[in-house]
This record gives sequence, C-alpha cells and structure tokens, in this order.
Amino acid sequence: MTRAFVSTLCLLIPLLLHVEPTFAGGNDILNQCTAAQRALNGDEDVNYSDAMFCVGLVQGITSTLILTQLTGHALTCIPEDGIRTEQVVRIFIKYLSANPEQLHHNETYLVVHALQEAFPCPEFELLLPDIHPSKR
Repeated sequence: MTRAFVSTLCLLIPLLLHVEPTFAGGNDILNQCTAAQRALNGDEDVNYSDAMFCVGLVQGITSTLILTQLTGHALTCIPEDGIRTEQVVRIFIKYLSANPEQLHHNETYLVVHALQEAFPCPEFELLLPDIHPSKR
C-alpha cells in the first residue's frame, strides 16, 4: 500500500511541476467587462457569468490597491472617498480599448495599470514598471 502510494506520488510530482499558470488576458477580460458595462447600463441580454467575473476581478484588485495605499505602499492614488465599481469597469474598458497592443498581458496587471493611469502616484514607477516604453 505504501509502496503504491509512493510510486504514484513519484509519477505525479513531475506532472505537477510542469503545470503552467493560466490567466485571462486582455482580450478575454475586455469581453467580460463589456458584458458588465452592458449589465450596469440596464441591458438584460448579457452573459451574467462574464459580467460578474469582471466585477469581482476589479473589486478585488481595487480593494487590494486601496489597502496598499493605506499602508503607504501605493501603486495608485485612488480618491480617498473611494470609487464605485462601475466607474472602475468603465475606466478599465476605456484603458483596454485605447491600448489594444497591451491585451496580451495578464488581467490583474492590466487593471492595476488602468487605475494607475487614471489615478497616478509618483511612487508607482518605482514599484511597477511601465508597459508603455514608447510613452517614456
């Protein structure tokens, strides 16, 4: 029994080490956030699963960014009175639409960069490199 378990474990470990992390890139998240914006505008013919994924993503990242602000390690300077989720969704869609060459990046990175562009902090460049080398 123990020998079979160890043998199985030895076979599985190499497989687990080769698992690639997956993420939704900008193209996927643009579609999902477009669905969220349509839902926020009252459209009922929406893929709500996509819409809620976008809302959850931007809420989670925005909350994390606000926490980093409070600790003095800000990546963005979101207004002190906060920001509504639908505003973040609209900022994010605007950013993705204006920067189609960036859609291959990870969705988390793109949300952070969109919010940094909308609410910049001087410390940002020290903590997160710019993905727009032509704008320097």
